[in-house]
Amino acid sequence: DTVLAALHEARGDIFDNVFSRSWNLLSPDARQVLIVMPLFASSASQQAIEAASDVHHFALDEALGQLVEMSLVDATDELDQARRRYSIHPLTRAFATRKLQQGPETGEADRRRLAEFFHTFTKKYGGFWVAGFTLLEPDVPNILAIIQWCWDQQIFVNMAMDMFHDVAYFMISRGYWNDTMDLGQRAVTVATELEDELNAARFQVWPVSWIHRHRGDLDQAERHITEALEVLCRLDAKEGIAAAKHSLGRLAQERGQFEQAQKLLEEAFTYYESVGDELQIYFTTANLANLALEQGNLEKAWKLSRGVEKAARQFGDPEIVASLLSTMGGVARQRGDLQQAKAFLEEALTLRKQVNRLDEIADASLSLARVQIEMNMKQTARQMLSDALVTYQKLGMLRSRTQEVESLLAQLSKPTDQAETERHQANEK
Repeated sequence: DTVLAALHEARGDIFDNVFSRSWNLLSPDARQVLIVMPLFASSASQQAIEAASDVHHFALDEALGQLVEMSLVDATDELDQARRRYSIHPLTRAFATRKLQQGPETGEADRRRLAEFFHTFTKKYGGFWVAGFTLLEPDVPNILAIIQWCWDQQIFVNMAMDMFHDVAYFMISRGYWNDTMDLGQRAVTVATELEDELNAARFQVWPVSWIHRHRGDLDQAERHITEALEVLCRLDAKEGIAAAKHSLGRLAQERGQFEQAQKLLEEAFTYYESVGDELQIYFTTANLANLALEQGNLEKAWKLSRGVEKAARQFGDPEIVASLLSTMGGVARQRGDLQQAKAFLEEALTLRKQVNRLDEIADASLSLARVQIEMNMKQTARQMLSDALVTYQKLGMLRSRTQEVESLLAQLSKPTDQAETERHQANEK
């Protein structure tokens, strides 16, 4: 145990003897690259290593080549160098960390360069641009580590808040809700300590209140949005006010307060229309269409959805199109056109899977399963519902969603006659 502890903590002659010969054989550039490797929580791209190490171009290729050849650094097999990832063994990490700690000023400079690199990187590939998530995903652990370091050291604090804002939607999409909530609450605290009211309010609205709402904690969600809205109104932050009203509108809808939801969503829509924010115009229209469907106003729900469907497709955001198709599928189902409902909802599910946002894939699966049950496609519906239930439970989503899925699964397990009777009774209600 003592030997293992010494190795792990990079102490004593045993560890030095293991690595000293290799270290002495390394070029200065290779040493510098090895020293920065512990800055990465997971594997790193060549571009990120270049930024942290300040070793460039041919010199970097040579340094990485030597480290890989000596088995101090592992490289993935991608032929495309831009997608190749580099990592180190835990014992090598401990040794490199010791070398890094011998020059703390150098280590801080390395981290600063890495923070600046990831700030640019997240701005380019993060936010709500899901097409960039493929490139963003491998580096999220590294980005979160550098965000935490910035906040801990009070260095580049606002830059770190920007980085978190740009990775938060990716984290929500992939189901990392607990981590997003923890970081979101810390972002509020950090901003408050800096007397940055605008950022504190921004993070209260999203993602903190958003996660509370989707988990059914509506009182907590409302508290955060209301506190934020007061600040945003005082600062006359119009974009933030619109976002807060949008969130309050969705919250009112969850509570069945449809008139209030309509008013708030329309106020948000008016702002988005005034500044020409196409993304939010389409999203809010989809929300208003869904609200009309929930109120039983099928004509309005259809008109709103169908009216922007073509423009939304041209805009090219699959999440918006999926939202519109979901409402159109709901309208078709209530009108009794199950084939059309099925077609709309199948396309919506396909688009949800392209975006790979887990909660919306589960919602789309639930909507499609309802239609499949009515079309007597029980086996397919059962699989859809089972998959949705796993996601809902993982994310801790609204209990009402989980209960509906559990009820439908129980219904599918009953004899046909009894299940049909219960289904008709549920539809009549």
